[in-house]
Amino acid sequence: MEVLDCLLKKYSYAQFKTHLETTCPDAIGFTAFTFEFPSALKMAELVKAGNPKIKVVIGGPQASAVPLEVMKYPPVDFVVLTEGEDTFARLVDALAAGDLSFGGINNFAYRQGAEVKVNPVLLSDDFEALPYSDFKAIDLPKYPKLYLAKEHPSAPIITSRGCPFSCRFCSGPKLSGKKFRSRSAANISAEIKH
Repeated sequence: MEVLDCLLKKYSYAQFKTHLETTCPDAIGFTAFTFEFPSALKMAELVKAGNPKIKVVIGGPQASAVPLEVMKYPPVDFVVLTEGEDTFARLVDALAAGDLSFGGINNFAYRQGAEVKVNPVLLSDDFEALPYSDFKAIDLPKYPKLYLAKEHPSAPIITSRGCPFSCRFCSGPKLSGKKFRSRSAANISAEIKH
């Protein structure tokens, strides 16, 4: 597995294409906010032009808000909706096993012939069970230093998910549901230490 942050590396589309040619992954996932979606789509087109067998997965706010719209684009094979940790892992396992039924993967959209199927969205109440982020796959010290941590690398920690409100400018409920779910102080503290 590799994490490639093209923004951090300041990759051009040509550099991304060259990187793909040297690594040749079986599947590649993009996360995209709405304003990033055109760029993610262009990169998906480069993936398919180089090797149509590579599976392209798009997740994030745009995919969660309008999965059917995202699936209209031919280079997109799959959409991960909402919280994708379990969904993406199950997709990778299914692809590795050659199981293309996909019916048992929640928070997921795929094509079955010409029809797009959107599986049920189920959000876990126990997101403390998720492992902590593994930063070994990225070069954390190269990321911008934030706020008071100007001397040390910093990383986000998500302490809760879900929001009961319906603010017109926010995609939070689309991404994490309307039910507020919080981690325990002990769990958050353990992640900070991690």
